[in-house]
Amino acid sequence: MDTFVCYKCHETKPLTEKVKLAIPRNLCRLCQNAYQRARRAGSADVRQKCRDVTRRRYFEVKMEVLMHYGGCCACCGESEPQFLAIDHINGGGSKHRKELRKFGTGFYYYLRKDWPSGYQVLCHNCNWATGCNRICPHVQQLKPA
Repeated sequence: MDTFVCYKCHETKPLTEKVKLAIPRNLCRLCQNAYQRARRAGSADVRQKCRDVTRRRYFEVKMEVLMHYGGCCACCGESEPQFLAIDHINGGGSKHRKELRKFGTGFYYYLRKDWPSGYQVLCHNCNWATGCNRICPHVQQLKPA
């Protein structure tokens, strides 16, 4: 019976236990499995670090854009960044983003590139209300009955 010596554990094993790799090495299945488990465990940390960096960059770009366009809701004055969004003053934001093919972070990078006019900061409540009814409840409350 043909055998080989695993270069990792240095045990003599039958050829049926040998793992076929792109790099020709004499490696048994047990050592290969242990290597893959360790690699996946380490890559979870790397993936999490990448996610953290991406979230931080996204937040920094979003804050830069929000600050450029006013930093708080133009209607009610809300200033919590998590509640704020960019609004197309003349409407048609969804259609415009589809034409640009820019969503989420991509749209913030588009705005940051040359700071076009026609945008304002609104909280999500005011943005949604103006998108549906065209009149925000905050504005309606200010008008005398």
